[in-house]
Amino acid sequence: LLRRDYPKIKLILVKNSLDALKAVKFGKADATLSKEAVFDYLVKRNMISGLKVSNEVILGGSKTDLLRIGVRKDWPVFQTILNKAIKKVTIQEKNKLRIKWLKTIRKQKKLVNMKNKESQSIWFSVLLIVLLVIFIIIITVITQKLLKKWSNKIESISLLRLKNLKIIILSLFMTFVIVMAYYALSRIKNNFQLRMKNYLQSILKTTNEGLHIWLDHNLNQLVKDAENPQLIEAVEKQLKVRRNKKDLINSLALKKLREILVRWRVNVESVGFFIIAPDYISIGSRRNKNIGTTNLIYKHRPELLKKVFKGQPQFIPPVFSDFKIKKTDKKNPPSMFYAVPIKNKNGKIIAVLTMREVPMENFNRLCQMGKIRNSGETYAFDRNGRLISSSRFENNLKKIGLIKKDQTSILNIELRNPGFNMTKGKKGSIPRNLLPFTLMAQRATKNMNGVNTKGYLDYRGVKVYGAWLW
Repeated sequence: LLRRDYPKIKLILVKNSLDALKAVKFGKADATLSKEAVFDYLVKRNMISGLKVSNEVILGGSKTDLLRIGVRKDWPVFQTILNKAIKKVTIQEKNKLRIKWLKTIRKQKKLVNMKNKESQSIWFSVLLIVLLVIFIIIITVITQKLLKKWSNKIESISLLRLKNLKIIILSLFMTFVIVMAYYALSRIKNNFQLRMKNYLQSILKTTNEGLHIWLDHNLNQLVKDAENPQLIEAVEKQLKVRRNKKDLINSLALKKLREILVRWRVNVESVGFFIIAPDYISIGSRRNKNIGTTNLIYKHRPELLKKVFKGQPQFIPPVFSDFKIKKTDKKNPPSMFYAVPIKNKNGKIIAVLTMREVPMENFNRLCQMGKIRNSGETYAFDRNGRLISSSRFENNLKKIGLIKKDQTSILNIELRNPGFNMTKGKKGSIPRNLLPFTLMAQRATKNMNGVNTKGYLDYRGVKVYGAWLW
């Protein structure tokens, strides 16, 4: 159909729909065609980001675009049963099913509803202004006629009284105009705030869901890795080695662990691992420097590591690394971890397995899914009000002196309110660490989810609208 209807398009043949999406993501193709349900499923299942539905294409007429159910050729009776059942489904029921299962249609419906409400609000405001103008004209004409009539019939009314009467009438008229204008502006403002609230909450929800899907996928995969008998056997042997740095490094068990984990994780964006003993000592690592020392995670996030030893897989938010990941790094960059328990054959937790990643990669990209035009951003922060994902304004933060040129905003920016707009070059006298948290950070770190459409100052002192959750 594509060759027939669009002969000028250069086609790149791939094995399946997933390969087609990957070709677009990595720049090998400009676009691909996919069913909405297939696209939505593959994007969620494979944690694909950076793609969006741009338009609807109908090939070969309206019947070609219908969703279908595949049946084996040797099951003709089942095919007949399905066809009979499908014929009994009403159009209304089909539309409900489409809205429920096809993400794009749901979004389009919401978008249409929002646009309709916005259009209705605009037309109401225009109608109100037109009626106000008509009313002004009518009042003006009536006033002039009355004044002429009174001036002809009542000659005894002094000029001063006539002026006073005009002032009273004009005052009443102006009061009415001000009240009507205030009502119209208040209505427009309330409608804007309501639309902004829904918009911000929708972006926040989408970003949060994307992060949780990705994190759950990675943790579940690591849980499966920790259940491998080869890994468990090697860990048990390493636990028996004397807690001497040299002995731990030279043990055959550590060599086996490195072989296993490097082989398993060759296609994963991991930059290292830890095997942590119950006394929080690193008995296994990709680097010799960490072996035999108190684990990095225990130093920064002991409460989370203790949860893992109780059997709860955990995502460890970014902490400062204990080494330079890249040769070009001037300082130790942030690292984040996935941590899961390792259990022996009897189900007893004997150690913890962690995988290290750089937050500037997938985590940061997912956190910034909610970028809105030139000024909007979404970011993650910890209980101390520190950014654990990058600010989209990093270059600007370096210019105004909030971070150094060789720093990232991750773990180096606290969400504090300077009280003025720092982007205009103004500098305050109060030390940054003594400033109050922003309105959003104050409430979020107290487990208070919310949204603000009246405006508050962010960590740069710029007035913003925001939605947050903890």
